[in-house]
Amino acid sequence: MRLVPTLAALALLATPARADDRLLLYPALGRPSLVTVVGQGGRGLVVEVSLAGQVRRAAAAPDGRFEATFAAPADRPFPVGPMVARAAAGKAAATGEVLVVDDAAPFLVVLDLEGWPGLLRPARAPGEAEAPPAALGVLLRCLLTGTRPAAAAVLVTGRPAGEVAALRAALAREGFPPLAVRPQPGPGGLESALRELLSSFPQAAILLGEGAGRAPARFAALAAEFPGRVVATYLRASAPGAADRRFEGAVLFTDPLELARRAAVRGAADAACAARVGEAGGAPEPAAAEPPQAPPAPAR
Repeated sequence: MRLVPTLAALALLATPARADDRLLLYPALGRPSLVTVVGQGGRGLVVEVSLAGQVRRAAAAPDGRFEATFAAPADRPFPVGPMVARAAAGKAAATGEVLVVDDAAPFLVVLDLEGWPGLLRPARAPGEAEAPPAALGVLLRCLLTGTRPAAAAVLVTGRPAGEVAALRAALAREGFPPLAVRPQPGPGGLESALRELLSSFPQAAILLGEGAGRAPARFAALAAEFPGRVVATYLRASAPGAADRRFEGAVLFTDPLELARRAAVRGAADAACAARVGEAGGAPEPAAAEPPQAPPAPAR
């Protein structure tokens, strides 16, 4: 019987990976059958990566990125929940977290927060509305704990591995749950990273991003490329009543509480948990009711 990872059990994922400056591992998302660990090292560095008693050798690409893939034996799948991967190259060593998500989980929450005001950059533009980061963190916790098996969240980012630990620590201080991280391969690599996620995992996806940047067009293209796999796209609007053809098919919101109420109506978040989002941020008028929908079954 598989164990459903609780937020307490996932606390391991909030702990920064130990490493020196020459070798770093991204917090990874994996399946019971397959886990890919991605890291950053020196150009051409040969790295020995280990997970659950398996060892792989990987050579870093010219940009220093390397990855190692581990397949679980058919009769011994990787346990659902947190695991630890290790990497070594000469005297350099690093550990990184791995979150194995149940294939039966109904969805993954995929975040692109690079343009989110006040969250991953120092300040918002003058006159721009800002969703309280703490409320957004509570919203994510509601989404991840509102289903059984538990869903998972992964942050897609172009930030270097050396900044990821500090970034996740900052998000944790704002109440965010532990996040896996999928690095995007270079400038403009968001689409590639999102495509890789939907190709590698059977779950449907809920996309959450900033409506003022490039996320709307990228999310729309992904939904068209993977029909039926993207069950919801949520975009933070820079101002109430924002309207743009780029937003077709997406739900715009100006406060996480508004989005939490929608998710509760859809059955993707617990109503009591959604109410706590209002305690962390603003409390606008309730969003219009949507027909109740059960989360989609994972693609097989």
